[in-house]
Amino acid sequence: MKNNYLVIFSFAASALVFAACKDKEEPVVEPTGPKVVVTLSEHEVSLHKGQTAQLSMKTEGLDADAKPFWRSQNSAIITVKDGLITPVSGGKTQVIAGWHQYRDTCEVSVVVPLEQVVLNLEEKELKVGKTLKLKASPYPDDNTDPWSVVWASSDPSVATVDQNGVITGLKEGDANI
Repeated sequence: MKNNYLVIFSFAASALVFAACKDKEEPVVEPTGPKVVVTLSEHEVSLHKGQTAQLSMKTEGLDADAKPFWRSQNSAIITVKDGLITPVSGGKTQVIAGWHQYRDTCEVSVVVPLEQVVLNLEEKELKVGKTLKLKASPYPDDNTDPWSVVWASSDPSVATVDQNGVITGLKEGDANI
Protein backbone atom coordinates (compact mmCIF):
# COMPACT_ATOMS: atom_id res chain seq x y z
CA MET A 1 0.00 0.00 0.00
CA LYS A 2 1.52 3.25 -1.12
CA ASN A 3 0.67 6.51 0.67
CA ASN A 4 1.03 9.85 -0.99
CA TYR A 5 1.86 12.66 1.38
CA LEU A 6 1.83 16.36 0.74
CA VAL A 7 3.94 18.22 3.25
CA ILE A 8 4.13 21.99 3.37
CA PHE A 9 6.67 23.87 5.50
CA SER A 10 6.58 27.60 5.98
CA PHE A 11 8.92 29.64 8.17
CA ALA A 12 7.75 33.02 9.34
CA ALA A 13 8.87 35.06 12.34
CA SER A 14 10.40 32.05 14.10
CA ALA A 15 7.21 29.97 13.83
CA LEU A 16 6.89 26.70 11.98
CA VAL A 17 3.67 25.78 10.21
CA PHE A 18 3.25 22.14 9.20
CA ALA A 19 0.47 20.51 7.25
CA ALA A 20 0.22 16.95 6.02
CA CYS A 21 -2.34 15.24 3.86
CA LYS A 22 -2.64 11.66 2.78
CA ASP A 23 -4.81 10.25 0.12
CA LYS A 24 -6.10 7.06 1.83
CA GLU A 25 -7.17 6.18 5.36
CA GLU A 26 -5.18 3.33 6.87
CA PRO A 27 -7.25 0.59 8.49
CA VAL A 28 -7.12 0.35 12.28
CA VAL A 29 -5.72 -3.01 13.30
CA GLU A 30 -7.21 -4.43 16.51
CA PRO A 31 -4.81 -6.47 18.64
CA THR A 32 -5.32 -10.17 18.26
CA GLY A 33 -4.48 -12.94 20.66
CA PRO A 34 -6.16 -15.16 23.19
CA LYS A 35 -9.23 -13.84 24.95
CA VAL A 36 -8.37 -14.68 28.55
CA VAL A 37 -10.75 -14.63 31.51
CA VAL A 38 -9.53 -15.16 35.09
CA THR A 39 -12.03 -15.79 37.89
CA LEU A 40 -11.28 -16.55 41.54
CA SER A 41 -13.50 -18.85 43.59
CA GLU A 42 -14.02 -16.13 46.24
CA HIS A 43 -13.93 -12.33 46.13
CA GLU A 44 -14.09 -11.76 49.90
CA VAL A 45 -12.53 -13.83 52.67
CA SER A 46 -12.36 -13.21 56.42
CA LEU A 47 -9.91 -15.23 58.52
CA HIS A 48 -8.68 -15.30 62.07
CA LYS A 49 -4.94 -15.46 62.62
CA GLY A 50 -4.01 -19.14 62.65
CA GLN A 51 -6.61 -20.13 60.04
CA THR A 52 -5.96 -20.61 56.32
CA ALA A 53 -8.18 -20.46 53.26
CA GLN A 54 -7.79 -22.05 49.83
CA LEU A 55 -8.79 -20.12 46.73
CA SER A 56 -9.05 -21.64 43.29
CA MET A 57 -8.60 -19.90 39.97
CA LYS A 58 -10.65 -20.64 36.87
CA THR A 59 -9.12 -19.51 33.59
CA GLU A 60 -10.51 -19.45 30.08
CA GLY A 61 -8.38 -19.01 27.00
CA LEU A 62 -5.02 -20.03 28.51
CA ASP A 63 -2.76 -22.68 27.06
CA ALA A 64 -2.15 -25.69 29.28
CA ASP A 65 1.49 -24.67 29.79
CA ALA A 66 0.62 -21.10 30.95
CA LYS A 67 1.78 -20.34 34.49
CA PRO A 68 -0.77 -18.14 36.30
CA PHE A 69 0.51 -16.13 39.29
CA TRP A 70 -0.70 -15.64 42.87
CA ARG A 71 0.36 -12.56 44.80
CA SER A 72 -0.41 -10.84 48.11
CA GLN A 73 -0.82 -7.08 47.87
CA ASN A 74 0.66 -6.82 51.41
CA SER A 75 2.77 -9.76 52.58
CA ALA A 76 2.93 -8.28 56.11
CA ILE A 77 -0.78 -9.17 56.43
CA ILE A 78 -1.07 -12.40 54.38
CA THR A 79 0.99 -14.70 52.22
CA VAL A 80 -0.44 -16.70 49.33
CA LYS A 81 1.01 -19.70 47.51
CA ASP A 82 -0.96 -21.61 44.88
CA GLY A 83 -4.14 -20.06 46.29
CA LEU A 84 -3.47 -20.98 49.94
CA ILE A 85 -3.90 -17.83 52.05
CA THR A 86 -1.98 -17.73 55.33
CA PRO A 87 -2.52 -14.79 57.71
CA VAL A 88 0.56 -13.06 59.14
CA SER A 89 -1.05 -10.20 61.09
CA GLY A 90 -4.33 -8.35 61.45
CA GLY A 91 -5.58 -6.06 58.71
CA LYS A 92 -7.02 -5.96 55.19
CA THR A 93 -5.34 -6.56 51.84
CA GLN A 94 -5.95 -8.31 48.52
CA VAL A 95 -4.93 -11.52 46.82
CA ILE A 96 -4.20 -10.80 43.16
CA ALA A 97 -4.17 -13.75 40.78
CA GLY A 98 -4.00 -14.12 37.04
CA TRP A 99 -1.87 -14.27 33.96
CA HIS A 100 -0.10 -11.17 32.64
CA GLN A 101 -2.65 -8.32 32.58
CA TYR A 102 -5.64 -10.68 33.02
CA ARG A 103 -6.39 -10.69 36.75
CA ASP A 104 -8.95 -11.12 39.47
CA THR A 105 -8.79 -10.08 43.12
CA CYS A 106 -10.06 -11.25 46.47
CA GLU A 107 -10.39 -8.86 49.44
CA VAL A 108 -8.93 -10.56 52.55
CA SER A 109 -9.61 -9.46 56.14
CA VAL A 110 -7.50 -10.96 58.91
CA VAL A 111 -9.30 -10.63 62.24
CA VAL A 112 -7.21 -10.57 65.41
CA PRO A 113 -9.39 -10.08 68.50
CA LEU A 114 -8.29 -7.82 71.35
CA GLU A 115 -7.46 -10.07 74.29
CA GLN A 116 -6.63 -7.46 76.90
CA VAL A 117 -5.37 -3.96 77.58
CA VAL A 118 -1.98 -3.93 79.30
CA LEU A 119 -0.60 -1.12 81.48
CA ASN A 120 3.08 -0.22 81.52
CA LEU A 121 3.18 -0.55 85.37
CA GLU A 122 1.63 -3.10 87.72
CA GLU A 123 2.33 -1.30 90.99
CA LYS A 124 3.86 2.00 91.97
CA GLU A 125 4.11 4.15 95.09
CA LEU A 126 3.24 7.77 94.48
CA LYS A 127 3.94 10.60 96.92
CA VAL A 128 1.19 13.05 97.82
CA GLY A 129 1.14 15.92 95.31
CA LYS A 130 3.17 14.02 92.68
CA THR A 131 1.94 12.76 89.31
CA LEU A 132 2.63 9.70 87.20
CA LYS A 133 1.52 8.90 83.65
CA LEU A 134 0.34 5.40 82.83
CA LYS A 135 0.38 4.01 79.31
CA ALA A 136 -2.18 1.49 78.06
CA SER A 137 -1.44 -0.83 75.12
CA PRO A 138 -3.57 -3.42 73.33
CA TYR A 139 -2.63 -7.09 73.32
CA PRO A 140 -1.97 -8.47 70.83
CA ASP A 141 -0.61 -5.33 69.20
CA ASP A 142 -1.88 -6.38 65.73
CA ASN A 143 -5.49 -6.72 66.93
CA THR A 144 -8.21 -5.48 64.62
CA ASP A 145 -10.86 -4.67 67.25
CA PRO A 146 -11.53 -1.03 68.02
CA TRP A 147 -10.49 -0.22 71.57
CA SER A 148 -10.21 2.72 73.91
CA VAL A 149 -9.35 3.28 77.55
CA VAL A 150 -11.58 4.76 80.22
CA TRP A 151 -9.49 5.69 83.24
CA ALA A 152 -10.92 5.47 86.77
CA SER A 153 -9.68 5.37 90.36
CA SER A 154 -11.08 2.97 92.96
CA ASP A 155 -10.63 5.72 95.59
CA PRO A 156 -10.59 9.26 94.15
CA SER A 157 -9.86 10.69 97.62
CA VAL A 158 -6.45 8.90 97.53
CA ALA A 159 -5.55 9.26 93.85
CA THR A 160 -7.25 10.69 90.78
CA VAL A 161 -6.59 9.84 87.16
CA ASP A 162 -7.42 12.03 84.16
CA GLN A 163 -8.51 11.00 80.65
CA ASN A 164 -4.83 10.82 79.56
CA GLY A 165 -3.81 8.35 82.27
CA VAL A 166 -2.07 10.94 84.51
CA ILE A 167 -2.44 9.93 88.17
CA THR A 168 -2.22 12.51 90.97
CA GLY A 169 -1.53 11.39 94.56
CA LEU A 170 -3.87 13.22 96.97
CA LYS A 171 -3.43 11.52 100.36
CA GLU A 172 -1.91 8.43 101.94
CA GLY A 173 -3.79 5.22 101.15
CA ASP A 174 -4.34 2.63 98.41
CA ALA A 175 -6.17 3.08 95.13
CA ASN A 176 -6.46 0.89 92.05
CA ILE A 177 -6.34 2.58 88.69
